[in-house]
Amino acid sequence: MTDKLASYLGPEPRKLTVGKSFEKKSGSRYHGLRYDFKPVSIDEDKDGVLEVKENSSVAVSLPHIDGSGQTNYKVGD
Repeated sequence: MTDKLASYLGPEPRKLTVGKSFEKKSGSRYHGLRYDFKPVSIDEDKDGVLEVKENSSVAVSLPHIDGSGQTNYKVGD
């Protein structure tokens, strides 16, 4: 994975902007996500969508290779 990331980002330095979640008293929450199964139909070259809702539920949508749909993961309400 490191090689794939390095080939995507390139060798030049990048600017990192730290968001409000790193400030003290931000009230932000952190979520982790791990799945044990990934269908072969997921298109790894396209972006997925990660959505965190107000009730702290998390949803991830990953597009399929053939464009016929997506795989959805959901944690929480």
